Amino acid sequence: MFLSLPGSCQVQEETMYVDPKVNHHVLGFLVDGYKRGVVLDPILHDRLQAIIVADYMEYPLLGLYIPGEEVEKGVVYLNQYILIDSLIARTITYHELAHAVVDAETGHYCEHCNVIMSRITPATFGHYYDPAVWTQSVDELFEWIKQNIKTKTEKE
Repeated sequence: MFLSLPGSCQVQEETMYVDPKVNHHVLGFLVDGYKRGVVLDPILHDRLQAIIVADYMEYPLLGLYIPGEEVEKGVVYLNQYILIDSLIARTITYHELAHAVVDAETGHYCEHCNVIMSRITPATFGHYYDPAVWTQSVDELFEWIKQNIKTKTEKE
């Protein structure tokens, strides 16, 4: 299980910085994964040192996952613009965290995946106001994550 503190998540004595502005979306991602049979906290803590809301990213770039190198862990950067709306913030946070979980070693998954992972920003995030649409999209996202985690494990 995980413990959340303002500005950080703590698992197994390792700390990963989480910008307090998106902490609730990160926790939502972890809980949504757990509900669907995917335990993500160890993976995120293994791959990420920080999730940062950045005031220096220019629109239309809404988020960016930069994988870690051999010594350092990766970072998720989220454009402060996404904070204008909770649905946008939640969707982009889930998108970038999914990159960190799946690990884009085999290619950029945004080219061939579900709506949340689409490379193209939807014309409107308003359709996520419908709980059924959001639930279906999250179900698809975590099914995709499960399949890619399984595929990666099989290759190792």
